Amino acid sequence: MAQVVVIGMQGDDNLWIADFEQGTLSPMTAATASAFKDINAQRASGSGMIRGIDFAVPMSATASVSAGHLDG
Repeated sequence: MAQVVVIGMQGDDNLWIADFEQGTLSPMTAATASAFKDINAQRASGSGMIRGIDFAVPMSATASVSAGHLDG
């Protein structure tokens, strides 16, 4: 199973690389010069793509996660 996920948050033009094995989150600096360029352009128009992820919820703060609260 993949241990790396590319994430794009609504309202943020950047793409991020989450490496679960390393425990890191890094900006994807090559997004403008790669296959992700088209995906990022689609995101700007409101489209989304989800593949291989079965749960994701944006949260406003880590305290909300720790308390078990879901935003919105």
